[in-house]
Amino acid sequence: MGLGKKTRQFCETHNLKTEKNFAYGEIDGYLFTVTEKCGICNFYINCAFSISDIEEKMESIGKFLTRKTKLYPKPLYSFDGYGFQAGMYLNFKFLKSAENFISEITKFLRDIGVSGADKCCLCGEPLENRTVKKIYRKGHVMLYDSACAYEEIREIQENTDSLNETSKNYSKGAIGALIFGIIGTIPWIIVYLIGCFVGWLGAIIAICVRKGYEIFGGKEGRLKAVVVVLVTLFCVLFAQFAGVCVELWLACSDEGLDLGISQVVPLTFTMLSEEPEVMRYFIGDLMMGLLFAVLGLWGTISSIIQERKGITEKLTILE
Repeated sequence: MGLGKKTRQFCETHNLKTEKNFAYGEIDGYLFTVTEKCGICNFYINCAFSISDIEEKMESIGKFLTRKTKLYPKPLYSFDGYGFQAGMYLNFKFLKSAENFISEITKFLRDIGVSGADKCCLCGEPLENRTVKKIYRKGHVMLYDSACAYEEIREIQENTDSLNETSKNYSKGAIGALIFGIIGTIPWIIVYLIGCFVGWLGAIIAICVRKGYEIFGGKEGRLKAVVVVLVTLFCVLFAQFAGVCVELWLACSDEGLDLGISQVVPLTFTMLSEEPEVMRYFIGDLMMGLLFAVLGLWGTISSIIQERKGITEKLTILE
């Protein structure tokens, strides 16, 4: 998403360099990255935190950002190890609010001893008399000493090469996912036989599927997410059907009928197709289970994507 009129006006006022989807540059001794999304302008401030007091400094900044002020509304904010991001709504007061915020936050950072454009955000060493690199990473621009920049690029390339050369494959992961997914259906089946239904057990199945994929050495990559989703959905369906099969088998046993699996499974299919009441309950429970499985998968798939990005993320040298 590109930058809107108000955001561009702010960037032009501070002589920030504008790229396609972001702008960056130094303001009052700190390197800013400006982005825009969903009606919010985000200011990312690159900082060189000291490892010894990073938590203390972040806590102080957090308190500063949440205090009451008439100069600008409380921003939406988040931290990482290289700085923090503050978001402000692009309303009619945005330009004035943004100017007040930038003036106050940069002064506050200096007052509490948080370094900005004068130090490398990775090693914390002063950048004076060193070759400085501006690196675009994870949607933000950061200041690195050139040695740190090239070391980071080398490590990421090694991780990527190692991932691509690994002997692990998707088929082994799929087998592990299926085995652990079936194991994950046991709580569902037990609860079903008790006469209850707990939809969030579908989320447990999703977790088991992912764990099985990883334990069996499934390859990291986009297909990992696909395998996890498909196997999870299959296992939820299996859990519901298996529950009905066991319930039918127990009912037949009570009547003195000793049926084997080869008889119970087709009999279950027949009952579901010929008994609308049973099918209605079956479909209702299945849909609820799938819903919770999807909710469970949402976090699972998100973390899989983040794992992949963490290994193969790209650094772009801007200057």
